[in-house]
Amino acid sequence: LNDSIIQVPTPKTTELNDLMKKKNLTLTSLMLVRNIGGVECRKMLRVLFDSGGTKTFINKRVIPQNAKIITKPFRVDVETANGSMNANQFVRARDLFLPKFDKSKRIYGTNLQIFDNPNSSHDIIIGRDYLVDLGIDILSSEQLIKWGEHLVPWKHPHHWENHSNWTIALDKH
Repeated sequence: LNDSIIQVPTPKTTELNDLMKKKNLTLTSLMLVRNIGGVECRKMLRVLFDSGGTKTFINKRVIPQNAKIITKPFRVDVETANGSMNANQFVRARDLFLPKFDKSKRIYGTNLQIFDNPNSSHDIIIGRDYLVDLGIDILSSEQLIKWGEHLVPWKHPHHWENHSNWTIALDKH
């Protein structure tokens, strides 16, 4: 009986495993939004930097109940990493901060297209329109997001689901 048991070695971390983990990282951070649709809210939101998307979005679930939502009489075609969609509603967001980059640098405001996906792990998706306006660069070869002189590393896709990571992120700097 003992002769028929085959021992299989436990795989160790290899350079290939490390490389695969690095390729699975996403371009995420946190954004403090003090006003959405004219409603003071001071919400810390999870943001995705989407260089493949043409527009910037906010998830409907984080919009305050009394926020002013603007509906356009026509639909706008937009491209996202998940494909194309039509959008005709947006909300104005004001007093935005990206604390992982610079806690004191204020973004005065922008219009955000509304998307409705309660299962999305992101609250705001910053597309090329706003990446260009803000001067945010995606450094793929280094897996960094650059804004001014500040660099933020890419994160594991579920990084912000662990709220202790929020505390650690906001306490550093």
